[in-house]
Amino acid sequence: RRSKYGFLESNEYGDDLYGTPVEEIKGKGVVICEVDCNGASQIRKKFHNTLSVFILPPNYQELERRLYGRKKDSPASIARRLAIATAEIQEVEKFTCWIVNADLGVAAKDLWTFLINANLSRRKFPSPDFRDEVRLEAIRATFPLAMV
Repeated sequence: RRSKYGFLESNEYGDDLYGTPVEEIKGKGVVICEVDCNGASQIRKKFHNTLSVFILPPNYQELERRLYGRKKDSPASIARRLAIATAEIQEVEKFTCWIVNADLGVAAKDLWTFLINANLSRRKFPSPDFRDEVRLEAIRATFPLAMV
């Protein structure tokens, strides 16, 4: 199907195939897509004015706890996802905004604030208001370097 139809982006993540069909977004003004780093890169190449948000876990241990807590994936699948996350955290600087999902309510409010600012203001992005370098480095320090 990937070769037959046009996709805004497509990717293999872990053991699964994902993609955003162009038909789903045609004629829409503002489009919000949930994609991985590869998908975000594909979209940025096609649309240079793309604003992107990277949702970060508060730390590696919490990400691991959440993945196991879902009781959805095998340990091997979780290990692959953790390895992917460890590599993807190196891509954060390519995103317009970084949000730490330590508390869902706070993260949702941060996302809403970013979207309102991006839509209503003439601010230049990336803005330091939405990119906390110190916090990012503290989170990155919790990820195992051997997996990168």
